[in-house]
Amino acid sequence: MSKELLVSTGRSCNEAHFREADARLRDTYPSTRLGNKEDPLDELIFVILSGKTQESTYCATFQALKERYPSWSEAHEASPEEIEAVIRFGGLAKKKSLAISRLLSAISERVGRVDLSWLMTLDDRTAYDFLCGLPGVGPKTARCVLVYSLNRPVFAVDTHVARIMYRLGCSRHRRLTDRVQERIEALVPPDIRFSLHVNLVLHGRSICTAQWPQCGACVLADLCPSAFMVDSRKEEPSDASKR
Repeated sequence: MSKELLVSTGRSCNEAHFREADARLRDTYPSTRLGNKEDPLDELIFVILSGKTQESTYCATFQALKERYPSWSEAHEASPEEIEAVIRFGGLAKKKSLAISRLLSAISERVGRVDLSWLMTLDDRTAYDFLCGLPGVGPKTARCVLVYSLNRPVFAVDTHVARIMYRLGCSRHRRLTDRVQERIEALVPPDIRFSLHVNLVLHGRSICTAQWPQCGACVLADLCPSAFMVDSRKEEPSDASKR
């Protein structure tokens, strides 16, 4: 067995239980895209800005950047320092501005224009491999683009989804590597991957939090072997591909 992953075959990890969890979460949370973007390049920039930042802040930062640079070609022509000045209020501005500049330059060099709409013409694997080949784009970010912008039946595993999967006993991973994400994705029926991803993110933010999860208010408690047993003082596996 790999040291990085142990996939459980327990009762919480079969198709019927995933479908039951999906149905309950759909009844609990409103339909939403979590602010994610339909354009694939918009989505990549949005994900970069969201790193280690509160939702209201990174949404405002993205909006400010779009208002300053209506097209990403204009942002590509700007210096990292100019981009940094626009997004400074969102935190980690120097790091994120450099990441955005590198990303836009790489796309321009490889594609000949600052645009990713053509990814719609590619199959899932080819689009995924291209995205992962861009600077600063990891497996989770690539899957976010595939699911939100290209409407592909993939399962993006962010830190909230990974935590809940771990607590459900479906993935005992130490690090959220590409292989781990592929194994988790394979467990989830394709037709519910989008809704389950979105609602697990919402559930992880509000109920199944990293510290002091509210098991008494959890609609998945009877499906979860960790319910009322989580010790938030114990360190759980880290997300190696932070959003």
